[in-house]
Amino acid sequence: MNEKKDLRPNVVTFSTFIDAFCKQGMVNEAAKFFVDMKKRGITPNEFTFTSLIDGNFKALNSRDALKMLDEMVDARVKLNIITYTALVDGLCKEGKMDEAEGVFKAMVKAGVVANQLIYTALVHGHFRNHKTERVMDLVKEMKEKGHKPDLSFYGTIIWGLCNLGKLEEAELLLTEIRMSG
Repeated sequence: MNEKKDLRPNVVTFSTFIDAFCKQGMVNEAAKFFVDMKKRGITPNEFTFTSLIDGNFKALNSRDALKMLDEMVDARVKLNIITYTALVDGLCKEGKMDEAEGVFKAMVKAGVVANQLIYTALVHGHFRNHKTERVMDLVKEMKEKGHKPDLSFYGTIIWGLCNLGKLEEAELLLTEIRMSG
């Protein structure tokens, strides 16, 4: 038996290339691999779709990112926390806070547990859009759900407060962080 004939690309092979192209900003190349993958009868998985969603948002192709989401849903591929985070982060960076909040609520309704990264993306987005009240609600919610904020999360809050000229609040938070160890 010739071993070379048995070597064929699979979903992992294609998804690895797609992800690498997306991370390099080469979303069009990733899309070509995606089309080729489907032509070969290989079914994309959540990693494949998430890479394309994230890559398209980062390339400022939100329409294509959302088309990928639609295709993912149509293919009945379950969204995971990484997919939801890519969606929320991409929408927040475009200033589409209502849509980002809608995705977050849909995630919770689907039973996917929020993590610190998705909270950080939401906090960053709300600060960029000057919605400080919602940030404080998210911090409270996050703590109530048992998430302990890390330095990255606190750094995002301090950045946001400073950008909005709320230096005293930022200093108070820094003092709170130091005191909590």
